[in-house]
Amino acid sequence: MFTLEDGVTGSTTVELKPGTQPDEVMVRRGQGIPRVGESGRGDHVLQFKVEIPKKLTARQEELLRELAGELGETVKAEKRGLFNRKK
Repeated sequence: MFTLEDGVTGSTTVELKPGTQPDEVMVRRGQGIPRVGESGRGDHVLQFKVEIPKKLTARQEELLRELAGELGETVKAEKRGLFNRKK
């Protein structure tokens, strides 16, 4: 991840903990950009965004259903549209 250093040359690694939820916020105290006219640095605030794929391959869907089962989640039955029915 890039930081807000001069010229965006700085980078850092952030530990993303299991169970981190969409829109969760992490604050890195004193790790932000330098304060104007003062000593020290501000805080670096991170907000996690999650992208959900619009289309999955059959294998990806199978893996997600398997994971949900392992986690004890209930999963809706697959949608079977008019063109997905087998003869």
